[in-house]
Amino acid sequence: LGTVGGTSSTASGWDSSPVPRAGTPKADQNGPAPGAVPSCPSGAPAELAPHPVDNRVHGGRLSMDQAPNYSAPEPEDMLSWMSDTQGISQTTEPGWQSIFAVGELQRTADFASVRNAAHSSMDCAMHTSWYLHLTGHKTVRDEPIQIDGHQGWILIWNVYDNTPGIKVPGDQLSFVAVDDGRTDAYSMWCGMVPLGDSIRMALDAKVLADLR
Repeated sequence: LGTVGGTSSTASGWDSSPVPRAGTPKADQNGPAPGAVPSCPSGAPAELAPHPVDNRVHGGRLSMDQAPNYSAPEPEDMLSWMSDTQGISQTTEPGWQSIFAVGELQRTADFASVRNAAHSSMDCAMHTSWYLHLTGHKTVRDEPIQIDGHQGWILIWNVYDNTPGIKVPGDQLSFVAVDDGRTDAYSMWCGMVPLGDSIRMALDAKVLADLR
């Protein structure tokens, strides 16, 4: 993890220009639909701290490799509860996209541990305008993880969405929260790739493995 950055302050089925999502999530394919909305903090995703210029994507005290054929890094406004975010994206079909992003998250009551930060971030994503036709989810991974020697938590869901005209059934959505030694914030990573897309799912695993 890096040590360059300012003080603490604070992706994706659809493609740009978020609109309010319609409908109520049904029971998922591996348990209940997302629960009560957490107290999502008001972040500042476009408020960037100083970071090295080294061809990596930086946010919080995490950095990741650029991904081939993805966009140049830019603030990821979809992570509205985070700050100091940078993300890269790629349109996978009209109206759908893949995103990788890093940033930081203030520690609050709903984000008081790395596990809570990962779970509450997933809940925030489910209750904002990420998915118009959410039908459920399946938990793929929910466990501690080490990132560059630091303790963290990883949560991966298969998120099911039946948006008309979209070929894929949803996304594999991941959140990683990392305790980088600060008492007021965690560093965060978000990965989103279309379900069933083996090439991008392999890329997701590669980007995750390269986090530092």
